[in-house]
Amino acid sequence: MGSRTLTATLDDNPTTRDFIALLPLMVKLDDYASSEKIFYPSKKLSTQNAPAGTDPNLGDITYYGPWGNIAIF
Repeated sequence: MGSRTLTATLDDNPTTRDFIALLPLMVKLDDYASSEKIFYPSKKLSTQNAPAGTDPNLGDITYYGPWGNIAIF
């Protein structure tokens, strides 16, 4: 199985700080709805001050609080 390194710009907020605390990490991405790749971090991340929703663009990384997964579009 191959590997790939991703580079991202992250917002400064509680969710991002929780995510950064988990780095570095290796994950297996699962396909979801043929539009995003998802994985579940080892713990739920904070959703303090998070927006109610998002309209993602190609390349965006988001955290879906209700399911507790990270999605890469």
